Amino acid sequence: AALWEQDEDDGDSGAGTVGPGDAAALAALQERFLASEWAPLQPIEVEVEIDVVLDDLLPDGRPHIAICKLDAVYRRGDRIEIVDWKTGRAPRTAAERDERLLQLRLYRRAYHARSGIPESDIDVALFYVADDLIIRD
Repeated sequence: AALWEQDEDDGDSGAGTVGPGDAAALAALQERFLASEWAPLQPIEVEVEIDVVLDDLLPDGRPHIAICKLDAVYRRGDRIEIVDWKTGRAPRTAAERDERLLQLRLYRRAYHARSGIPESDIDVALFYVADDLIIRD
């Protein structure tokens, strides 16, 4: 269900219903997830929100708060892996890829701040489910 959410506030009188095209798209996403490396694993956290203060990344010198919403956190041996599921379009340019990697780096920093686990022990990945594409940092 976390892979596919429908807005109840979309103004459509059929809110809460899924059409045949949506059902097929959902089934394809579920099938790709079930074939992924994460399907057999049990996450240690799901849909966790972490607010982290960023006082060194922005040029104005003022602290900023980033709200990071982590889809899933796994323990893999002695390492932690944060995975963000993506149902949208994968990055097509180097700039888009760099932007997405910034998101992963923020997630790593946030999880470190919350857990105390060294950032060097935290792996991060984006999984573009529709494209079966994994991007790691």
